[in-house]
Amino acid sequence: MKDPLKTIVAAAAPALLVLTAGAAPAAAQDNTIRIGITLRMLVENGIKYGNMSKDQLEAVNASGGINGHKVEVILLDDECKPDKGVANVNRFIHQHKVHLIMGSTCSSVSLPMADITSAEKVPQIVPHSTNASI
Repeated sequence: MKDPLKTIVAAAAPALLVLTAGAAPAAAQDNTIRIGITLRMLVENGIKYGNMSKDQLEAVNASGGINGHKVEVILLDDECKPDKGVANVNRFIHQHKVHLIMGSTCSSVSLPMADITSAEKVPQIVPHSTNASI
């Protein structure tokens, strides 16, 4: 069975390549691709998944980054609460100026986040959720 996190990272790579090709001027300005990850990290498994996701994405830097751009990951806990997820996504977009958002692992959080990422034109990857509309 394939490692689901490596599959997510592999799926994110093409989106990140597009961002570095001129679609995201902030990446070109400071040579950094910022990725925001928001997950339910109230329990040990959630904390491990969050840290593993961050480590896997940042490992790209050891091989020169993506098209020479360093990858920076910001990890936040949404506690599987929609209001926390919305606050996190707004923080990612407006404060951290992220180029990609991953999360949440809770459908009830991913859905309101998607409304914001769509309006702000920031790509969002949902690693897993059960709601069919996602």
